[in-house]
Amino acid sequence: EPGKSVNETLTVKGEDIKIIYSLGEADPNAPDISWYSDDILSFALSTPGELNGFSYLVNNGNDFSGKTVTMSSNIDISGIESWTPVGSQDKPFAGTFNGGGNTVNGMKIGTEAEPVGNDYQGFFGYNSGTVSNFKAEGEIYGTGKYTGGVAGYSSGTLNGLTFIGKISATGDMSDYTGGVVGYSTGASAGLVFGNASELNDNKVTNPTSIVTGHDYVGGIAGYSAGAISNSKNYGRVTGADRVGGIAGAALSAVSSNISYAPVNASKDYAGGIVGHHSENAAVSSNINYGSTEAGGSYAGGIAGAIRGTTAATGNTNNGDVTATGNYVGGIVGSSSNRDADTGTAGAAITTSVNNGAVSGGDYVGGIAGLYRSTSALHTATNNGAVSGDSYV
Repeated sequence: EPGKSVNETLTVKGEDIKIIYSLGEADPNAPDISWYSDDILSFALSTPGELNGFSYLVNNGNDFSGKTVTMSSNIDISGIESWTPVGSQDKPFAGTFNGGGNTVNGMKIGTEAEPVGNDYQGFFGYNSGTVSNFKAEGEIYGTGKYTGGVAGYSSGTLNGLTFIGKISATGDMSDYTGGVVGYSTGASAGLVFGNASELNDNKVTNPTSIVTGHDYVGGIAGYSAGAISNSKNYGRVTGADRVGGIAGAALSAVSSNISYAPVNASKDYAGGIVGHHSENAAVSSNINYGSTEAGGSYAGGIAGAIRGTTAATGNTNNGDVTATGNYVGGIVGSSSNRDADTGTAGAAITTSVNNGAVSGGDYVGGIAGLYRSTSALHTATNNGAVSGDSYV
């Protein structure tokens, strides 16, 4: 029984009172649900047991719709052997969670030797509500899909969240892995991955926060169908295909974000900000300082590829961009509405600056490796060295 407690109601002079009988010395980390009542709309949590009880309630079908949960202090959950994420695809969290600027310390999910095999891993497994204003620190080791430091999957709103630590999703199908959220269909703003104290001369060259996955891997989001804005990445991002400092892949606006750390894709689509952007939404006012590398093709200091036709404007890349294959650019590897060999139109690239060295095979440019658009490429400046084989 959660919390090792018994709840009983006695009638005393016509009034109901609630008495909790403690059965022996309770484990402070065991799920404690004594704080919960269906009649109450707002709850404040302050202990690891209460936080564990919150997870227990959601995973047993209480979605907290219309209710608010807050953290009233920092909470250390290092005594919990393996954290059970809050919510699942069948039983998501649908309420409001506000961390109050506090920190969840010591979160552990799986181990390097024994990673968990389930999908939807993170502090929240599946969120359809509103989650905001807290920091989580810890490590996640898994082999499934949808893994993020704060949320594995979110169809709700994420705001003012930070994750510091290591995320390793190592399965052959471990797609959608993010430093903060694995897969998001809602709006995200003010998210942070990694430790800003490691910043040196606008770069984090050896970050202690690392996110690793298969395809769709991002410093903030592995995949985002919702807008991402005002977010920062200080952690190393590593994957196979569609890997980005902010998002591995995105459909909506990606604006006013900064990435300071290295990005590496062993295959295609590596971007200092977004690996692959595929819809008519702006990629604007982003800054990248980290190096970007691809073992295959499509690498860019801002985006590996932009498939939509909305302008990419006001972006700055300061990191070196390198690819073994083709279509490599200081700002974007390829701006074309389809794969490079068939596309006929792409996004306009304006008021952007590249300061990093760019090198690759064929189709290498200081601004764009391949550019196909009826819109203009103008007020874009390259200050970096450019080298390649053909079409340079």
